[in-house]
Amino acid sequence: MVDFLLFADEGNPEQTDVNKFFCYGGTFIPTRHYSALSKAIEQLRNKYDLDRTDPLKFASRDRPKGMDVQTHTKLKNEVYSLAFKHEVKFCGYGILHAISRHHDHNTLVGFGANNLLSKFNQFLGENRAKGWANFDRMNTSNPFGYLREKFSHRIKSENERVQLENILGYSFTCDGASHASSVADILLGGFRYILNEPQRDIAGRAIAKELSSVMWHSPEPYEQRNFFDRGLVLRPKEISLTRYQADYQEIRDRFTRWVEVPD
Repeated sequence: MVDFLLFADEGNPEQTDVNKFFCYGGTFIPTRHYSALSKAIEQLRNKYDLDRTDPLKFASRDRPKGMDVQTHTKLKNEVYSLAFKHEVKFCGYGILHAISRHHDHNTLVGFGANNLLSKFNQFLGENRAKGWANFDRMNTSNPFGYLREKFSHRIKSENERVQLENILGYSFTCDGASHASSVADILLGGFRYILNEPQRDIAGRAIAKELSSVMWHSPEPYEQRNFFDRGLVLRPKEISLTRYQADYQEIRDRFTRWVEVPD
């Protein structure tokens, strides 16, 4: 029996002055809630008068024609609320482009996907569950080969070999193929915003509060929850250069501050 579905995608694959981090996001959806969540998203689309082909995504540039920014923000907030209601969990991976700049795109995507699968496997193990991993299309040289390799062999995550014994299979999906992909895009978009747009602190605080409600965290009580290396996975673990250490610590400090700031 499959207990959780992973929907995964990358964000900000190219380094720019704005985008310091490459991101990969994974949305863990309980199969027992999948039908109800899909129905709720369908009802939400009807509520906001979205056509069948209108995208439901995080980026403002992708908002439906005629929808203003404020309405689009409200719509996304309702998606966060539905994700929380249906016990969806989110895991986000980030690596500084300055550290990974010598790696090609295939390697960069592989790092992100491997770490995300390792964390999904850990999550499943902690919940005594089994899962299925769905990836948005990978713009790599051999995407289907990647899936075959993950099913057949162990993966290397940092310096560890992980068996992925809790993941039963792998497949590809794309935007518009399910309402789950819309939920995954909005959660990843919020994570990407938090990592790469620190100057937009008003919106960032609001997004961090929404996203933290569904981020995978430690099992301690809500007030003592810890997101680091669960819902927020920053790699590499060991960083030798001080200037890069500062970038990573700034992310941890800012995320903690934005989440803990009272409404």
